[in-house]
Amino acid sequence: TSPAIIYSARATRDHGITYISEAIFHQFGYQPHEFLTNPQFFLNRIHPDDRSQVQEGLQNLLAQNFYAQEYRLQHKAGNYIWVYDTKRLIRSEKGDPLEIVGCLVNINEKKLKEEEIKSLNVTLEQEVAKRTRQLANFNKDITLLYEMGNMLQASYSYGDALEVISKFI
Repeated sequence: TSPAIIYSARATRDHGITYISEAIFHQFGYQPHEFLTNPQFFLNRIHPDDRSQVQEGLQNLLAQNFYAQEYRLQHKAGNYIWVYDTKRLIRSEKGDPLEIVGCLVNINEKKLKEEEIKSLNVTLEQEVAKRTRQLANFNKDITLLYEMGNMLQASYSYGDALEVISKFI
């Protein structure tokens, strides 16, 4: 089975799917006819947080003839999977939009790795900040001990030494 899902859609009105490869079943659990019989089926499978971005992408496609974007698409089991969607607008000789041809690729593993890296970076930054604070405190202690040592060396009597130490306690 191909990791890519090839599709075509109407270039006008509802942008309903007119063809989708069998790979949709292997990747997402849907039969191709589910997309073909309901023009809103595809749009309704896009994660609600990504829907407006995908619709804006269609407007960009009409202006630029090519568009690519990442978004989440719902698997039949209910979970969402990240996809990379590239679309090309096919125009008539007069320049009228005829059809959208696209390709979906599952990039879920890539997105999961990106999230893992972001999380590790946050953890690393927190550890660096913690260690920086510890080193700053350690540096203060070392400076204090150094100054105390200098004052003790300068003192000549036991009383002078006690007076120096009492200033640091």
